[in-house]
Amino acid sequence: MAGIRPRQPRASPAPAVNRRSTGDDDAPTAEHGGDEPRVEPDRDVGYLQGREKTWSSKEGAVHVTYAPVGASALAALAWAFRPRALGVRSSVLAAAGWAGVFALLVQNLADLGLEIPALPIAAAVVWGSLWGERERRSMSSTEGESTSRTSGVWRVGLAVVPMLPLGLAAALWGRHDVTSERRDIHERFRAVGDGLQPRVAFRRELRSAILRHPAEPYFPLIGAALAWTARDQDPMPWLSRALERDLTGGRAHLLTAEVVAARGAKQQALLELRLAVTDDSALAGPAARLAGRWTKNCDELASAAPIGAAGAEMLCTLAVLVDASVSHCRPRLVEEALSRAPGESWPRSLAASGLLEHLRNSKSDPTCAGDRREKCEADIERHARVLETAKPQSSVALVIRAHVVRFRGNPEKGEQMLKEGCPSFEDREGCLRARVEIAAEARPPTNLIPAIKDYLVAACVSSAPCADASTAMADVLAARGDWGTASTFYERAARESPTEARWLSLANAASQASSHAQAAAALEKAAQLRGHPDPELRKRIEDEKRKALGLQ
Repeated sequence: MAGIRPRQPRASPAPAVNRRSTGDDDAPTAEHGGDEPRVEPDRDVGYLQGREKTWSSKEGAVHVTYAPVGASALAALAWAFRPRALGVRSSVLAAAGWAGVFALLVQNLADLGLEIPALPIAAAVVWGSLWGERERRSMSSTEGESTSRTSGVWRVGLAVVPMLPLGLAAALWGRHDVTSERRDIHERFRAVGDGLQPRVAFRRELRSAILRHPAEPYFPLIGAALAWTARDQDPMPWLSRALERDLTGGRAHLLTAEVVAARGAKQQALLELRLAVTDDSALAGPAARLAGRWTKNCDELASAAPIGAAGAEMLCTLAVLVDASVSHCRPRLVEEALSRAPGESWPRSLAASGLLEHLRNSKSDPTCAGDRREKCEADIERHARVLETAKPQSSVALVIRAHVVRFRGNPEKGEQMLKEGCPSFEDREGCLRARVEIAAEARPPTNLIPAIKDYLVAACVSSAPCADASTAMADVLAARGDWGTASTFYERAARESPTEARWLSLANAASQASSHAQAAAALEKAAQLRGHPDPELRKRIEDEKRKALGLQ
């Protein structure tokens, strides 16, 4: 699914939601895939539209518990700020202030704006000022100071005493802040099984949460996700409720796109993807993956991306993901991305990479062959200059220029450029990896092993990345037929982070290099990690041992 500027949330982020999650909530770009949509609430916040009933006898004991507390609080509020108590009939200013706050409360029934702290604070200041002014006038008209003080004490007492049981009730049964509630609902959602009863129980809890926090768009979104994954309800009413509360909720638009696409409304689904990415740039990648599944038409793919940097990111993701059947769309998508965000580095890098690929295949690809080669190289250099300006600490421009020299037939010079330039950049590991790739094409590859060693020095910051880097370098050498050196690096990878696959790679390379004793030892290690007897693997071990003894 296919980045974008989130609005400031009113509540701290809740975890990502995936009912059949494997536990990896940090997966990149929060993809809604197939029947398992992900719903992440961190940006699903916003002002609410619509009116909700906050009390219902149908909800059972939980709402019976809250109703007396709320009713008592409303009654106390109405009594304390009744028009007569504030002197509304005797003061134009008091009447105006009282009417303004009353209008705010009535409007809140439709917009639920009192959840924004500034509004109830302002209302409390206005009504408190009116109440205090009324008390001051009353005290000035009493017969004596002592009577006024006594009356004031009684009035304070009458105001405070009823609040004590209300405060106690709120402390015992009213601690349902939205952040904790979102986290709890998220965890319960993940734990919902496939049975009907768990879903019914969860939906009962979800409805209670919605009634406690009618302004929160995340809870209806959870309901839509459950309906979509379980396929036992229509998710659209849930999504409609979520979007009523946050019309710019990107996650809700993303799930809506999946739902309408499943119903055959492809154009509407693409529009929903566009709205999702417009509202939340983090969805550019997931939205692009969905669009790539739904259509192979270049115009439709481009139309799913919004204007600006967010659309450019989505178009770049599409350009990377498109399969061979629509590879002709890739230049169009990159061109669209460049037009929407000419200063962004990713579109420039993709444009330069595309032209470099044409240069590599210039013998069979006419795009940059013959007289067109000079223009292609000029365009590549233009992209490199923009990247160099945008990211002066990145080696990407240097690597691009080294590849241009490589495709001119001079890999030795390209390797030398990277050897001299890579150490000065922050991303020198990637730069040194490109140096290895270019050095492998030199004839003879004199600097290949030094390039590999320099790369491993940069990559081996811990065992796991060192093992991956060593395996990659061994693969480069194996592709060249240098099995003896390749086995050295396969062995290093296997010792840094032992896996069955790495020991098997070492065994294959050692066997190709006629180091049969080493191959047999590596196969023994692989057999131990496999954990169960394998006759075929045992036969390979015996064969390698016989070859090592010269018996075969």
